[in-house]
Formats: sequence, C-alpha cells, structure tokens
Amino acid sequence: MNKPFRKWILLALTSLLFQSCDDSFSPSGPEIPKMVVYSVLTTEFDMQYVRVYRNYIPEDNNPQSNILDSPVKDATVTISDGITTYAFHDTLVARDDTTRYKEPIFAYVANGFRAKPGSLYTLNVTSPTSGHVTSTTRVPTASVLTTPYFYQLEAPYNYPNLIPQVSFTLSSYTSAYKIKFYIEYEADTDTDREIFRREVPEVLKVISCFFETYDYVYPPITRRMNSANINLEFRGTQYFNYFSYRRSVELVNERNLNPSFRKVIFYNTQFDENWYRYYTSARTFQDRFTVRLDEPDFTNLQNGVGLFASTAVDSLTQNLPPTIYWPFPTTPPGPC
Repeated sequence: MNKPFRKWILLALTSLLFQSCDDSFSPSGPEIPKMVVYSVLTTEFDMQYVRVYRNYIPEDNNPQSNILDSPVKDATVTISDGITTYAFHDTLVARDDTTRYKEPIFAYVANGFRAKPGSLYTLNVTSPTSGHVTSTTRVPTASVLTTPYFYQLEAPYNYPNLIPQVSFTLSSYTSAYKIKFYIEYEADTDTDREIFRREVPEVLKVISCFFETYDYVYPPITRRMNSANINLEFRGTQYFNYFSYRRSVELVNERNLNPSFRKVIFYNTQFDENWYRYYTSARTFQDRFTVRLDEPDFTNLQNGVGLFASTAVDSLTQNLPPTIYWPFPTTPPGPC
C-alpha cells in the first residue's frame, strides 16, 4: 500500500471518528408518547377516581426537577361492569403536600359509583391527542370477619390471659391483605365534642418507661399464603398483643379530656393481583435476596403504562361501654 493511499485511509477514519463523537447520546432512549393512567377501585366509598397523564423525559434525567404535572385534559373516561357504564368527569383535588407540586391534582371522578365485590370492571380512556388505553380488574369478594373474645375488649383488665384476635376469609381474587384495629371514642376539644379513632398496634414496645415513649408495630400488608391455590377461599387470623390493646385503652383515658368509648372496629382490606404486583415492583423485588441492579416495572394497561386495580374493604364492629377503668381495689398496672 503506497503512502498517499494510507494517508487517505487515515483521514477517512479520523473523519468518521469525529462525526461519531458529535452524535448525541440519551440514556433515556427515544421518547415514545404514552398515556399514564392510575385508578384503584374500592368498595369502601361511592366515589371513584382516574388520573390520566402524558409521559415525559425530565431535564437532566432527574424526575425530581419537574414541578409541573402533565395531565391529559381531553380524555373520555368510562368504567363498565358489562351492565352499567360509569362516565367520569374532570375535577380538581387539593393536595395534602405542596412541597413539589403546587397546583391541585387534575383527575376524573364518578360520583355514586361504589365498586361491587366480585365484579369484573373494564376501564377505557380515549384521548384525541394521546390515544386509547384499556384494562380490567376483578374486585375481591367480601371478607367475613369474626372474633371470639368481644367480652375481653369490653373489659380488658378482667381477661389478661386472652389474646385479642380477629379471624377473616379472603376472596379467591385476593393476592394480599391488611388488617387494622381501631378504638373509637368521643372527647372534648377546645370548641366542641368530637369523635376520634386510635389504631391499636399489633405490638406495642416500650422505648422509655420514664418518658412513656413507645414503638408501634402495625400489621403489614401480607401476601396471601396459598397463592398456588388461588381459586380456593383462604381463612386466616390476625393476633394483637394483650398489652397493645390494654395500653391503647389507657392512653385514650390519659391523653383526652372526658373521653367516652364508643366501639372497636376491625378492618380487612383485600388487594387484587394487579395492585399487589404493582406494589411489589414499586417497593421491592419479588426475591428480596436478589443481586439484580435493574428495576422491574409492572403495568396492566394496554397501549399505556400505569395501574388499574381494585380493593375490597370489610369491617367488624362491637360497641364498648362508655368507660373502661381498672375495676379492682388494688393499684392498677403501670405503663410498662
């Protein structure tokens, strides 16, 4: 190969090198416009919401730099169970936290719509500027809650050896659940008499007896145990530490003005498969011992991203006597 030819080859390679260096690189990849839709139906309320957005690539690839929402305001939103179709209309919802986003939340709402246990719902969102997405969710059927020791809840000092507990059934459409336990009472305020609720923890740990500080451990969101037999009804029991309930009653008496007990309430919230799969992908890996560095994602929307899911909330209530105090002539137990 003669020298002039080698010279031209070298110049050509150098030119290609500099051209390639001028090419821009984006770690986000090409921007593909999609609708982002979020809606979780519930049996607890007769008002359902759907939030519809456009996806975007944030500046400097930092999502926290964006302080404005990107709602889709020209969408037609419907949800149907095959018999009744609910049409949603747009609304603004006040934000609890305005640290990042200052403006109210733009959403679509349907009034007079309470999700029916066991029903299959189909979501359709159509926008002339953003396209069409659809999805389905099956609402868990109702849970039956029972407790064998209501008399202990009415007089906890009389039954220190019994463990407060609630048994429950789970729907065959349920992938996870969460139990909550509340004491409802009335008390005086500066201006009026109001109704309050205090949640009873599963375990109440004493941090400082002198300062009366505690660590409250509440029942977590729990995966259904017999997921391999998902078509079978599941029965379970949630236990609460006796000290947790007794001390919760005492704290109502000690930290309120003229308290009057009303009732105890157990809640079971059941989550469908869509909700739980999204929850686990958003919070952690399915395998908590994984060494993977990528972050998996979940969506059950066709032609879009986001979540369409459902929850079913059922409760068990028992009235309490207006007063619950130490009934014996001896000294009552201390906070520890």
